[in-house]
Order: sequence, then structure tokens, then C-alpha cells
Amino acid sequence: MGSVVLGFIFAKIISFLILTVAVFATTKLVEGIEAKDNTAALRGSFTYAVLTFLFGWVLQILLFPFALIAVGLVVNALLLWGTGVVVPGFSVKPMAVIWGAVIIWGTELGLSLAVKFLM
Repeated sequence: MGSVVLGFIFAKIISFLILTVAVFATTKLVEGIEAKDNTAALRGSFTYAVLTFLFGWVLQILLFPFALIAVGLVVNALLLWGTGVVVPGFSVKPMAVIWGAVIIWGTELGLSLAVKFLM
């Protein structure tokens, strides 16, 4: 039982780190999602990851009827927008949130699959 719990915690930590990398990369790749420096980008990445773990599941439940219309992208867009609201120095322009959500979703999917493949 203890190893199952440790495995769950380890998986959550890896997922958290992957999400942080995905958001940080998005600040570098998407015009309109800007961080004034790397510290703001890392703070924004960390905040986005925390918001995702705290509220992502709630948004997914609330938005379940829209599951066939890429709910993951909608959730990522809402969380990215929320991160821009909460973190000073991390801004997300309205149209950039769409591309940012696509990049975060793709990066998270790709890295998560790679980690599962390697484990």
C-alpha cells in the first residue's frame, strides 16, 4: 500500500514539473504571453501548475458537457488566463490564450507520454 501512495505522489510531482516546463516554454513561443523576465515566467509557470492541480478537476467536471469539443484546451485556456490575472509580470493577451493552450496541451501530452514510455 505504501509503494502505491509513493508512486502516486511521484507521478504527481513529475506531472507538476512537466506542466511547469510546458508553461515556461509557452512564454517563450507564443507572442502575447509575456513574462518580463525568467523569474516572472517561472512564477507564472508554477502558479499555473498549482491552479491546475487545485481547480483543473473542478473545471473539467463543470465543463464535462463540452468534452467532445476539446475540454482540455478550454481548461488550459481558462487556467492560463487565470494565471495572467494572478501573477504580476505575467500577462496573457486574449488571442494568445488559444495558442498558449494548444502548446501547453501538446507539450504536456507529449512529455507525459514520453515519461510513461520511459518508466
